[in-house]
Amino acid sequence: GNGADGVSVNGDLDWTSTEDIVQGNGEDGIDAGANSNITMFGPEIWENEGRGLATAEGSAVDLDYARIDGNGSHGVDLESGGSLHLANSRLLNNGGQGIQSGSPTTLNHCNLAFNGGTGLVLTGNNFHTLNNSILWGNNETNYTQIDIGGGVISTSYSTVQGQSGYGVTGSGQFYWGEGVIEADPLFADDDLHLNTYSPCVDGGQPWLMDAHMPYGLGGVRADMGMYGGPDNAYWGGLALPDGASDLLAVADTPQDQGNTVGLTFSASFYDNSDLVNNVTHYSFWRHFDPTGEAISEVAAGNWELLGEMPSLSLAQYAYQAPTLGNTNAFGDFSSCYFVAAHTDNDDTYWISNVSCGESVDNLAPNEPELNGLVLESGEAQVFWPEPAEPDYAYTEVFSDAGFSTTISSDTLVMDGNAPAGAITYSAVHYDVNGNASDAASVTLDVGVGADVIPLKAGWNLISLDRSPSASQVAQVFAGLQPGNLQYVTSFSDGVEFYDPNGLSFLNSLSTLEDYRGYWVKVAAADTLVVNGAALDGATIPQLQTGWNLIGYAGAEDAAPADHFAAEVAAENLLYVTGFDEGFSYFDPNGLPFLNSLNALRNGFGYWVKVVSGTQADENGLTTQQDAEVPVNPSFVVVNGAAPDLAPFAGQTVDVLNPRGDRIAQLPILDGGYLMTTAIFGLESSADATLGAQLGEHLRFAFAGAVAAETLTFDGAMKVAHLDLTFPESNQIMSVYPNPAMGSVTLEVNLHEPGRIMGEILDMQGRQVASFGFGDQSSGRFIQELTSVAELEAGSYELRVFVNDSFFESRPLVVLSR
Repeated sequence: GNGADGVSVNGDLDWTSTEDIVQGNGEDGIDAGANSNITMFGPEIWENEGRGLATAEGSAVDLDYARIDGNGSHGVDLESGGSLHLANSRLLNNGGQGIQSGSPTTLNHCNLAFNGGTGLVLTGNNFHTLNNSILWGNNETNYTQIDIGGGVISTSYSTVQGQSGYGVTGSGQFYWGEGVIEADPLFADDDLHLNTYSPCVDGGQPWLMDAHMPYGLGGVRADMGMYGGPDNAYWGGLALPDGASDLLAVADTPQDQGNTVGLTFSASFYDNSDLVNNVTHYSFWRHFDPTGEAISEVAAGNWELLGEMPSLSLAQYAYQAPTLGNTNAFGDFSSCYFVAAHTDNDDTYWISNVSCGESVDNLAPNEPELNGLVLESGEAQVFWPEPAEPDYAYTEVFSDAGFSTTISSDTLVMDGNAPAGAITYSAVHYDVNGNASDAASVTLDVGVGADVIPLKAGWNLISLDRSPSASQVAQVFAGLQPGNLQYVTSFSDGVEFYDPNGLSFLNSLSTLEDYRGYWVKVAAADTLVVNGAALDGATIPQLQTGWNLIGYAGAEDAAPADHFAAEVAAENLLYVTGFDEGFSYFDPNGLPFLNSLNALRNGFGYWVKVVSGTQADENGLTTQQDAEVPVNPSFVVVNGAAPDLAPFAGQTVDVLNPRGDRIAQLPILDGGYLMTTAIFGLESSADATLGAQLGEHLRFAFAGAVAAETLTFDGAMKVAHLDLTFPESNQIMSVYPNPAMGSVTLEVNLHEPGRIMGEILDMQGRQVASFGFGDQSSGRFIQELTSVAELEAGSYELRVFVNDSFFESRPLVVLSR
């Protein structure tokens, strides 16, 4: 009741108060200077003759639950450079503007009504916010509710009289958000309470709720105006009950395949169709955590929606929810949930407590309906119907004879190594969580089985998966079409050969060995059937250094790197090659995409090259074999006859390359027959004396005489039958005197003109002298070699070439002078 201002401060004012009353002063209720800070809770600033609250520039004003009524001028007058915040407050019946502000202004849940001037006048280039508020009946002359002279005002969920036309004005910008209306708020009394049927009831921001009823009205959604919202408790009433359900239990669903739990929860307080904004449905949320750790708070989770169900005004509910994993599969694996109670408004809901639980797979698969049979090949076949369980994972099959396998993508297994006799096979189904069915069994009478190998016309590289009952070559292949078998060759420390149509004493292959590979040539396609006991599919025979021709007895395909894993790990394996109408290749040290041999298959043989071989010592252990063996997969098999050499049985015919190197020897048998022998190709890394090069013309020599016939080497497992002739006067040469001192005389008989060259080699094969005499006519050629005088005493070899091809050689002994 002061005659002037109730509170007047020329300088800045710092004022924090609770429920102060500033009333009936002759001028302003509060008049503060620049840079004041005023925070008031529940003030009543009434019936002052000037302004209710006025501050100079730079002042910050924060008012909650303020009633600024009936002042003679503006309710609040705030200059620039500060800020104004009002919440759950009203400005009523003031003679001037409700609020005049040159600073950023925020109004939330406020009533500005029936003021003599405009309800809200804003100046300056500021941003202002108006939410959940009522502006009505201000400025009874032209009913202007908001006048913004600059800046922007953002408004949502508020009623503004004349919002679409006469009620707002100014050069500033209006942003009208969701929920803005211009309907009569229908005040119930002079204190601006709302009627229950007011459009402002439940008209506030939908994600907010009235904390107390009354003065909150209708449903739980926040009302517009000073008496609504989550902070309306100041005005009285009773606190609203919590609408969250209580998640009572998360329990495993019994007798299921796991991965499901039952959620039991109490109904929301608002699960009542008689209420306004009642709960209409529930949603169910699961925390995503692959580790299965339990949590207790919503804030700690990563939540995903599982499903929804309607409300029925029941006291309690249940819902079966999927889990992330089973405890019996992972061990102590928790899945965590909460329940949300929803109204028709998507933004109004309550969240329950978090509860966690575990699921268990309680059901094992049914036992297999096991059947079996023995094939003509002797393989045992075990099979069953496809399991019906949705969580079936795999089947384990085993026998009392040691067979064991696990299968997941088929309903049939083959035992290709079943021994003869009664064998009991058993099978057990497993689900994804490790639950095992009862075992089912079947007993099969397995006889001596057969290996069935299809042969294509031409060469076939094969192996057997059984040890033949009769291992003689003729007996093993006796079942082929009569006359169809042409050749069989093997490779173990050299080539062995069988020709059913040739002379038997020229055959070096008589029996088949287990785990070896064989080249078989037939005239027409045929089928080889071999009876015998099954071989172990994992066994690898002893390997020699270099090339080996071995078999593969496994019933299932195997990757070369897996079958030869020990050799690969020891860096001992160089190559594996296979043949099926063309060669395929595996190099463990090369680029994988260049390998064309990707699987070892039953019935096929394979060439294998290793750095060092293995052989059994007297104790059965394996040792490294260091000697280099000059044999490889490129060879030609030769045999035949040389009648001229019949008197020389027991001696050998030399096989010569164009350089005159002896690369093989053919044993001479009784009657002048030449024993079957392999001539091997030259490997790129080998010495030239260890093999023939592709396309070379090979010659055959005996005791200085050279056969008239030659053989072109093609390295393609060719079988060549030779008929050699050795004329008495066939390109003979002599060297004399021998031993020599100083010089020697070379005499050569040429049957046709040719260019004569020669060389002298020491005992280490090194060239120590050479000579050349150019083109000569046919007939007898004699020439003295004086270069011998320069040689030291010792033993040498003198070689002569005609037209760059080897002609003949003679030993030469040089004596000291």
